[in-house]
Amino acid sequence: MDLNRLTIHAVNAALDAGNLIKRYQDIEVEVLHKDGGDTYASQVVTEVDQKAQDAILRILEPTCCEFDLALLTEESEDDRSRFEKNYFWCIDPLDGTLPFTRKEPGYSVSIALVARDGS
Repeated sequence: MDLNRLTIHAVNAALDAGNLIKRYQDIEVEVLHKDGGDTYASQVVTEVDQKAQDAILRILEPTCCEFDLALLTEESEDDRSRFEKNYFWCIDPLDGTLPFTRKEPGYSVSIALVARDGS
C-alpha cells in the first residue's frame, strides 16, 4: 500500500471538490431532501453535493482498482464492499451541507482512507 501516492490522490480530489464548491458558495442552490438520517441536517442535499462527489470519484475510483480499495460515500448507496476489503475510502463530498445552503461557515470536503481492522 503506497500511502504517499494515496495521500496525493486524496488531496487532489479534495482540492478539486473544494474548488467546485467554492464556485457555488454565493449562488442559491436548490435544497433537496434524502431519505434516512435522524436530523434535518443529515437529510439535506444539493446538486453541489453530487457534483463534488463526482469530482472526487474521478480521481479516487482508479485507486480502488489499483490498490483493491472499497468506497463508502455520503451521496451513493452503500454497497457494503467496505466489509470485504482491507481498506476503503470514506467520502463526504460536502460535509456540512446545511450551513452551505445557509451561506454560513462550517462546511468542508471530507475524505478518509479507513483500515477495516482499525490500524
